[in-house]
Amino acid sequence: MSNSPQISDLLAALTEQQRTMATLIASLSQRSVSEGSSTKTSVSSFPAFDRTNEKWDVYVAGLGQHFEAHRVLADNRKRAYLLSWVASDTFELLQKLFAGDDVTNVPYDSLVSKLSDYWKKSVHVMAARCLFYRRCLLPGQSYAEWIANLRGIGKDCQFLCPDEKCGKSYLDSLIRDVIVTNTPDEQVRVAALQQSNPSLAQVIQIAEAHEVTRKALTTMKQHPAEVIADVQQVGASVRPTKDGGKGLSLPSCSQCFRQHDRKVCRFRLAVCHRCKRKGHISEVYNAVPRARPRQVRYGERPKKKAAGGSPRPTSEQAVRLVSLKSSDDGALNGGSSVHYCASLGGAEQVDSPSMRPLTERGTACWRENRNIWISLKVNGSPLVFQVDTGATSSMVGLRGWRQLGSPECVPTRQALQAYGGITIPTKGFLNVHVALGEQARRLTLLVTDSEQGSNLMGLDWIDAFSIQLPSCNATYSVDVRDVESAIKHITDKYEAVFRPNLGTCTSLKAKLILKPNAQPKVFKPRPLPFVLMDAKPVPTSQWAAPIVVVKKSSGGIRICGDFKVTVNPQLEINLFPITRLEELLVKLQHGQHFSRIDLADAYLQIELDEASKALMVVNTPFGLFQYQRLPFGVASAPAIFQQFMAQLISGVPGCATYLDDIIVTEKDIADHVRNLEILFDRLTAAGLRCKLEKCAFFRPTVEYVGHIISANGIRPSERGVEAIRKLPCPRNVQELQVFIGKVNYYAKFLEDFAKNCAILNALRQKNVPFVWTNEHQCAFERLKEKIANATLLVHFQEDLPVINILATDASQHGVGAVLLHRYPDGTERPIAHASKTLNAQQKGYSQVEKEGLAIVFGVKKFHQYLYGRHFELLTDHKPLVSIFNPSKALPMMTAQRLQR
Repeated sequence: MSNSPQISDLLAALTEQQRTMATLIASLSQRSVSEGSSTKTSVSSFPAFDRTNEKWDVYVAGLGQHFEAHRVLADNRKRAYLLSWVASDTFELLQKLFAGDDVTNVPYDSLVSKLSDYWKKSVHVMAARCLFYRRCLLPGQSYAEWIANLRGIGKDCQFLCPDEKCGKSYLDSLIRDVIVTNTPDEQVRVAALQQSNPSLAQVIQIAEAHEVTRKALTTMKQHPAEVIADVQQVGASVRPTKDGGKGLSLPSCSQCFRQHDRKVCRFRLAVCHRCKRKGHISEVYNAVPRARPRQVRYGERPKKKAAGGSPRPTSEQAVRLVSLKSSDDGALNGGSSVHYCASLGGAEQVDSPSMRPLTERGTACWRENRNIWISLKVNGSPLVFQVDTGATSSMVGLRGWRQLGSPECVPTRQALQAYGGITIPTKGFLNVHVALGEQARRLTLLVTDSEQGSNLMGLDWIDAFSIQLPSCNATYSVDVRDVESAIKHITDKYEAVFRPNLGTCTSLKAKLILKPNAQPKVFKPRPLPFVLMDAKPVPTSQWAAPIVVVKKSSGGIRICGDFKVTVNPQLEINLFPITRLEELLVKLQHGQHFSRIDLADAYLQIELDEASKALMVVNTPFGLFQYQRLPFGVASAPAIFQQFMAQLISGVPGCATYLDDIIVTEKDIADHVRNLEILFDRLTAAGLRCKLEKCAFFRPTVEYVGHIISANGIRPSERGVEAIRKLPCPRNVQELQVFIGKVNYYAKFLEDFAKNCAILNALRQKNVPFVWTNEHQCAFERLKEKIANATLLVHFQEDLPVINILATDASQHGVGAVLLHRYPDGTERPIAHASKTLNAQQKGYSQVEKEGLAIVFGVKKFHQYLYGRHFELLTDHKPLVSIFNPSKALPMMTAQRLQR
């Protein structure tokens, strides 16, 4: 117990020592914090302020948050950081604003306030409002982003109630008006206008609903394994992405190639150690993907390489193409995209839907050196553009940009590449007002940073104005595997139909009927060329017609009997009508892809009955031979075969036939395959054979009876046009009749055919000597040129909400008519042209009678289309409006004068 006082003193001393230590630790901690706050300098860099692309109030707000995050509280440190991070032009501006004072001693808040007042005063309310009203939905931009941009612009517009006591903002109602007025989606505008006075929230709901629906439809139409038959990218550098390399994915920042907005990049003012240029760092060169071999997708065939190692073009003719490839939808508003110029070869010629002729009234358009040029008004200034169907975007060079008044361009990260991979720098893009005749649109225009840059009218403007070109090269987005698998399915399932042996029709035997008192005739054989002496003999019979031997393109021979001197004059001809082209097209009006089926030796697959075999005899150098099957050259053969084929395909959807050429179509691949299966089931049951080499399946365009047929309409075939262009100048009436007959086959594509052909028809009249003059030569060349540049004719569509129009006209040489469709967007497309040369009596008619005759001719010519339907009748002769008015009686004097 004697040690108790000592222990107590020891405990007291330890307690006092602990208190002293705690006080010392607290003092040291406070000192450390104080010293750290006054000496710390390691604050991460903040992006420099760019007065051309950023707003000061937004920059200052971000800077304040940066100071809060790094605990920068002292005013002198804020001022120092601000002055070190602003650009040199802003620092110079501060020195001018604080003239006579040292800006390094001015408080931070004063610096910020002075700059805020300066830039706030520099905002012009009228200019801001003009920009607000003109703001449109940019490509790839959502409605939410568009509204956010409008709100940002609206802050400077001072949309406030003029009543000082109220002061309420009416910005929301004006945003609603801009959305309804400037939206590119007509359905959104119609849905909004159906409500009497919708609020902004209601308009946003309508717009977002349509936006979601459109994206959903786009997603549903896409196939996960879709192979796009697109133009091969030349010089394109593609880096593999997480999605399997399906798209081009480049970093969004061009200064450092990292995933952030270039506006906030801290290397904007950095100097590259590699090229010594300002605005990026050397890591950019390492981040740019190098050119890699193009991966061949499933369903594609690898392209062969030329001697130099580069892919061999698919065509010797290289066409300039500017193609837009984007990894997202925000091409012009923050997205990364690249334009490519490539070689377009092997593409089929097609025509664009819902388009009107480029050379319409009110537009300045001309051809020069095989190029098409057009004059447009852009923001009120006339500019000449070259029409380039290979360019996905329209663009102007610096010269064109200056003609527009050098407007401020919106920055863009789009890269433009010319043919061969050469990069073309871009200055930005403009939202411009474009006028073409009476049509006006607000469109996007790229500006290239080059004095030699051409003004190009690309596909975006061509589609916006629904311009129809004579013909253009295009590609189709088709799932190649689906098409190939469908073809394989058809050819495997119906392998018997494509066997090379001659088919035998099991459901028909041809019967030839002689006229009463018909007399048999026998002709001596004609000499057979020695090179063809190896022909096989055929069974014999009693009749004898001379033979005509024709060599086939395949190298074989076809032996035909010249029955026009024996049997044909004595036959009762079968009068079953041959299908007209117009009737065929009505069955094909809804087709998207087409299949052409060719029967092998069509007539010879039908056997003759016993009585008819006795008539089909030919006399050859080897003796008399008798046909067992229906031969070519018999007068009744086309009608017999057409009647049989019409019965065979009756009820097959989307199917038509012209003699032995069958065409099948449908809206989609699945239904198309179903139609083919129905057809081939019937061909198999009938015992017929097809020639696979001459068949074509699932083509976007197909040549049929001398025409190119597509989903958009018809035009003359290249072979038919080339045959007409190669015809020499007629030397007599017979050669002139051959030329007019060939051109007349395509007369439905030609306006004023009778008028252009009148001077040539005059040489065909009796008692008129054949004298070929310069006027005849001009008319001859003019008709050739018109055939070569024939306008696309659309399909006559009964179930679309279109207006049928019949326009007629008359001249001193003939009358003409054209049948058109007027679509809901106001465009008019021709279905067919017709014309007729006036005879001597009709040429004596008065003009009002000629115009009336033109109406009668047009109604009769297109009776099959117009009967039972409402249509508009257009004429440029005012008196006919009263004469043909069904609800107004004709005045007595007018009637008497017309009857004289």
